[in-house]
Amino acid sequence: MKRGASGPSNPGSFARCEILRYERMTMASPGAKPKTKAKAKQSSVSKPGGASKWLRNPNEPRSEIRYEPSSHGAALAGVIISSGGAVLAGAGFFSQFLRGQGPHSYALYILLGGVVAFVAGLFISASAPRNIRIGDAGIAVEASKGIERIGWHEISSIALEPGVLAFRGPTGRVIHVPRSAHPAAFARALIDARARIPAKVEGIKEEAKAPPQQAGEKLPLPPPQLAGLHCRASDQLIAFEHDARLCGRCGETYHREGVPERCLSCDAELR
Repeated sequence: MKRGASGPSNPGSFARCEILRYERMTMASPGAKPKTKAKAKQSSVSKPGGASKWLRNPNEPRSEIRYEPSSHGAALAGVIISSGGAVLAGAGFFSQFLRGQGPHSYALYILLGGVVAFVAGLFISASAPRNIRIGDAGIAVEASKGIERIGWHEISSIALEPGVLAFRGPTGRVIHVPRSAHPAAFARALIDARARIPAKVEGIKEEAKAPPQQAGEKLPLPPPQLAGLHCRASDQLIAFEHDARLCGRCGETYHREGVPERCLSCDAELR
């Protein structure tokens, strides 16, 4: 009897336990639902499908390669001639004006020869090939007064003169890249021009092989100062740096609200 009496009570208790356990399993906790939503939202974050590889923010890293001339003979010759001229000019001045026995008969010739040699040395040094930089900001040459640069979007024409690649800017400024003194920079400039502004080099049939990486020194570029410029497409003033956008191909400047479908300078797809 005890066994029979306990038999009917156990199934009911077992059923109630199963119902309670089922309700606990199916009842969602207050924090479970938001957690599921947050997880789904995180997995949906991705790069916009309409983004283009050529549209850039000004704070994105940029770089350029610095090329030194293959030969420093002209610069060295200029320094030697200028130094020798300075020594001769000093000796001539002493012989003409400070000599205790009176002016030397050749003092004036020595003085004039020293001055001429000094000026000639300066001229030779000034005409020696300069370091050239090629990269995201355009093409530049290291001059005595600083870096003279022409952006890719500013280049109005490119001409292949005998042994020289000439890049002309809108104001008439020209940067020359001589093949003899800068073989690596010559090749890099032509390759980059074809990749960035192909319409400007359609008439140049010259072929160039990519120079080795060790031929130049890779340098980082500082962020461009774009506040105060105007959008190339809408002419809207760029009041703040975060409002600016760049064409990563030629460096043209746009306002973030006026970015066209294609770059107006190099025809690269922007969005």
